[in-house]
Amino acid sequence: MIAHEKFEIDSYYNLFDFVIAFKILRFCDASFLCILVRKLIWLNCVMPNSDNIQCINSRRRILGGMVLEWFPPQAYCASYWSDMPGVGFAFDAQSGEHSIGSDRKSTFYTHIHSYAYIPDNCDVYSCSEFGGEYLKVSFDGLSDGPVSEFHWPDRPFNNRVSPLVAATFFSIRKHLHCNSPQGDNLLETDLHRLLFHLAQECNAGYRSEERGSALFKNSLYNDLKFWIDSHLAESMSVERMAKQMGLSPAHFARGFKNAFGVSPHRYVIYRRLAKARDMLGTGLPLSVIALECGFNSHSHLSYSFLRYLGVSPTQSSSFY
Repeated sequence: MIAHEKFEIDSYYNLFDFVIAFKILRFCDASFLCILVRKLIWLNCVMPNSDNIQCINSRRRILGGMVLEWFPPQAYCASYWSDMPGVGFAFDAQSGEHSIGSDRKSTFYTHIHSYAYIPDNCDVYSCSEFGGEYLKVSFDGLSDGPVSEFHWPDRPFNNRVSPLVAATFFSIRKHLHCNSPQGDNLLETDLHRLLFHLAQECNAGYRSEERGSALFKNSLYNDLKFWIDSHLAESMSVERMAKQMGLSPAHFARGFKNAFGVSPHRYVIYRRLAKARDMLGTGLPLSVIALECGFNSHSHLSYSFLRYLGVSPTQSSSFY
């Protein structure tokens, strides 16, 4: 996914009206119902006469000429005119169909923890059957200081990887979700830091992207990503992951951070939080969810939500 725009839609929950004959629920397991609802969301997104509709409940903030839009991991279909340059960050891997600045649509795959750029004065179309958590920042002008000489690229790009940019986006997400009195000040600090890092990336010729893309092309790293997701309930050390890759722990840690934007330890935490986020709507007790996701206890899960997402598990259910 490259970018999104906020649009008004009818109640999301009306989609459940498509499940004809309620008693069918007795014969469907939870996984089947999850797939069914996702398909209904997707069909609703691409139905005729649904142009300029986004089937997700985004959160939007405007601070000092900069527009923040956060999107939960849901299906979407968007078409809009980009009137200012913007940078988006994918917290989840995503795939779908898009077109940027042309009428020619193509299939895209967005790598986890990568960022993308959309220039201004550009038509954007993007659709994904499953979507993924995404945060977009649009800039209406630049700030004074070190980034005042930053010139936006003329063409869009995606799948850039930078540990500094990734860390800043994770901080923006946390401060966007929490409602602390210092929230706006922290967000403004994050946004100026983001601009500074983007300027460094451009001046360096996207060296971080070059390091990361080479590792993305290595199928072993994609295999590792799926292996981690399937072993989140187990103890996960750098040594164990390095052994899975056939590398020394030091070599593995350096390569991993360049490919995924975060350290192996932090990556595992984020994936556990993502799994717990998806399980919150199942009705299972938090203690069970915590153990299934690799947390030691209910309190450990709650602490991790507050530390990394800025909200408690209960609070997060209102917008995830």
